[in-house]
Amino acid sequence: RISYNILLIATGGRARLPGEAWAAHPQVYTLRHWQDAQRLKSRLAESQKLAIVGGGWIGLEIAASARKNGVAVTLFEQQPALCMRSVSGEVSQRLAAIHRAQGVDIRTGCGALELEDNNCLPVIHCDGKREIYDAVVVGIGVDLNLELARDAGL
Repeated sequence: RISYNILLIATGGRARLPGEAWAAHPQVYTLRHWQDAQRLKSRLAESQKLAIVGGGWIGLEIAASARKNGVAVTLFEQQPALCMRSVSGEVSQRLAAIHRAQGVDIRTGCGALELEDNNCLPVIHCDGKREIYDAVVVGIGVDLNLELARDAGL
């Protein structure tokens, strides 16, 4: 037994995905761990077209890195602006301008996306368009690891 005044349970989180099809597809990536980064780096080295779902900091960083390596990037954001939860509208517009100047195709306010497979390549449906990519990176937040807390009755 250990006595304490305050207990902190820091269980971390796992990358959130839009649904089961996204989790099951071999060319859908998230970025939470070193292994995720290595797997994504390997795939990008052989990719020409990358889709990024999520216009927050993770998505923008990956977009910039991919563009520097010559990969065509389409970034999908459900909100009407990039990084909406963390910066002002003016900063969001500047971020969009910087990334567009580097060749990133930014699509905001796109609504729900659908994913399907075409010979092991991901296909994204958005606004009536169907586009095939070499890889998709999803950066839409995390789901908290609450199992330990629930099991402990907290």
